[in-house]
Amino acid sequence: MSETNTSALPDPNEAYDHLFREVRANVFFNKLASYGRQPANEADAASLLETAAKLRTISESQPVKQAEASGKYAQASSALDRLMGANGLDGQYKQAAAQEEELSFQNYARQLAQDPSVYNSVLAVKQAQADAVVEQLS
Repeated sequence: MSETNTSALPDPNEAYDHLFREVRANVFFNKLASYGRQPANEADAASLLETAAKLRTISESQPVKQAEASGKYAQASSALDRLMGANGLDGQYKQAAAQEEELSFQNYARQLAQDPSVYNSVLAVKQAQADAVVEQLS
């Protein structure tokens, strides 16, 4: 792509907010739509994003991870993993799922790269990160 004049880049905080709205929120709401769910209004959308952030925080906590490992469905899942592994199916399943996810990410990244506001927002955030590193090293 052509060189971008850094003086025309958005403020890094605004750029980050823009990337959150355009990328993360779109991915989240597209995934919800694939399950037949969508917010009815802006308030519902904000509540869904807030709920997702809280759930992500909870799911990443150590007590929850330990509970998941011993939950009532964990034994069934582990048994299926062992059965699939014994029949050589675990690698195929995981590889197919990973390839599908990677292809989806690549397609979405190509679409986003065509959006000048997303492109400039990425540049602004990366420029701010580079400036912070230079400042630390000085």
